[in-house]
Amino acid sequence: MMKKKVALCCGLLASAVVLGGTILTSVQAATNFGWEVVNGNYYWYENGVKQGTEGRGKEIYDPDSDAWYWLDAIDGGKRAVSKDVYQESLADINGNIGKWVRYDANGRMIKGWQRNGSTNYYFDLTYGTMAKGYHVIDNKLYFFDKVTGISDGKECSWDGINGWVFIDGKQFWYENGVRQGTEGRGKEIADPDTNEWYWLDAVDDGKKAVSKDVYQESLAGPWAEKADGTGKWVRYDSTGRMIKGWSTNEKGDTYYFDFQYGTMAKGTVTIDGKEYKFDAVTGILIDKDVAPTAEPTVAPTAEPTVAPTAEPTAEPTAEPTSVPTTAPTTVPTAEPTAEPTSVPTTAPTTVPTAEPTSAPTAAPTAQPTTAPTGKPPVQSGGINGSGSMVK
Repeated sequence: MMKKKVALCCGLLASAVVLGGTILTSVQAATNFGWEVVNGNYYWYENGVKQGTEGRGKEIYDPDSDAWYWLDAIDGGKRAVSKDVYQESLADINGNIGKWVRYDANGRMIKGWQRNGSTNYYFDLTYGTMAKGYHVIDNKLYFFDKVTGISDGKECSWDGINGWVFIDGKQFWYENGVRQGTEGRGKEIADPDTNEWYWLDAVDDGKKAVSKDVYQESLAGPWAEKADGTGKWVRYDSTGRMIKGWSTNEKGDTYYFDFQYGTMAKGTVTIDGKEYKFDAVTGILIDKDVAPTAEPTVAPTAEPTVAPTAEPTAEPTAEPTSVPTTAPTTVPTAEPTAEPTSVPTTAPTTVPTAEPTSAPTAAPTAQPTTAPTGKPPVQSGGINGSGSMVK
């Protein structure tokens, strides 16, 4: 009997797998967390359940190796290697969601520079987000292709820079090499790459505002607060884009923002031929049962008459703070494009009490066209000093 027990013990030890300090056997995998190796492929278990088999897959963090990995659903949850993946997880310090990340030949998420001759990439040191557009890294300006993320790795000149520049994870807008939105209260700008409007907040030295309500003294359409057609509250979501159409926040409060001017609806208004009643101060829909479940079918077609010069829509950078449990399967749809035409001049004395709403969370399913190669891990563009705002 003793010989049989020893033989069984030896058999279990012989079948043990060690990876990053986590030891699993085929028996232990049924109850423990960690990696299990089957035919040379790595799979991750939690409470005895194989992860990453549903949806597109799952991103997981292994504390023993201090690295992030991707479990690919198309391979039955197998650990992905040498692959680019789009993820609906935190991408930067501003709380933006959605990023392209890269996993090396060992399956670890790549961080920092990945250099290969004239083909260079950079991945945020915290979130692993692939750099695109203009980024300041170690106090030097670099440009990364807006689609592929490829850079020549050479420092750029600030002369003539137009568009977004990422500095320490924050996003700023430049025109002819000059940072905008640093004077007065800030500045409203239109980005032709996204066809969206944004607010540059002077209280943050021109940083792109996110999850914020702003009062603007510009054309507001039929819901204008003033007789001359100006004065409106607008809202910017967690990505900084001006919200249009129906919007419900995490508290369950529903709002509506004009598709052309972004004006928050207040009082009794008609939308798509139907009458709705909103709180006259906060803009919250009073009768929630009448709110539609889909976006209105009618939207303006006019484009903004003034827009800054084009530049990249670079992605921010940063690593998830918790382990996602599922991956997205759809691509976000585009917002309507029209804007008002006038310039803000003064600020109101009242502010709404409602909180801003959150950003869409859907993600594309396609992978980038470039192969991974690395090692481990209508309204014018506003003027300075327009309106007043609250967080």
